[in-house]
Amino acid sequence: MAGTVLITGATGFIGKNLIPALIKFQKIKILVRKTSDIELFKKNSKIEITYGELEKDEGIEQALNGVDTVVHCAARTIGKNFI
Repeated sequence: MAGTVLITGATGFIGKNLIPALIKFQKIKILVRKTSDIELFKKNSKIEITYGELEKDEGIEQALNGVDTVVHCAARTIGKNFI
């Protein structure tokens, strides 16, 4: 993959573990909710943060602008205490 990669679900288990592998080779853009914990990503200049909601079609067009590849890791969950 070359260019910019958009990762949905970047704050989830798969997304968090995928970013370190991809960031070595390309620019990363993440689509996150405004309530997401993104402190880990703010420190890296190769990560562009876009806010939006996949379920509400908010921020998706902006997130896709300039993106060459999408890695969709987002999932609907029922909360942190579902296990």
